[in-house]
Amino acid sequence: MELRLELRGMDGLSERLAPDGLLAAARGAMVSELFAVAQDARALCPVQTGTLRDSIAVRVQESGAAGEVVACAPYAACVELGTAGRAAHPFLYPAFAARRTDMTERIARAVIRRAESGGEG
Repeated sequence: MELRLELRGMDGLSERLAPDGLLAAARGAMVSELFAVAQDARALCPVQTGTLRDSIAVRVQESGAAGEVVACAPYAACVELGTAGRAAHPFLYPAFAARRTDMTERIARAVIRRAESGGEG
């Protein structure tokens, strides 16, 4: 079972952001933020063998501005959410929650900077 944290809602902006490189600016900021979330999730992840921590990855769609942070170990959801016999040890959602506001602001700033520069840079 794969546990994934998706950043959604950016694809609807693709057509409006495509002119003047605005989509590229949003995408670049989003990718940077997803890698930061993955790094934080690895730091928060409980470690016994390192398999779960090492399974945390970033996936980004080839077009548009959509991506996700995933934990691919088969037991990732059991660790994050807990089971009837084991307490939860969240690592993925807390990593996202801690960066949610900064992520949104960074993406917005990147788009604004690109728009103010006339799509250059």
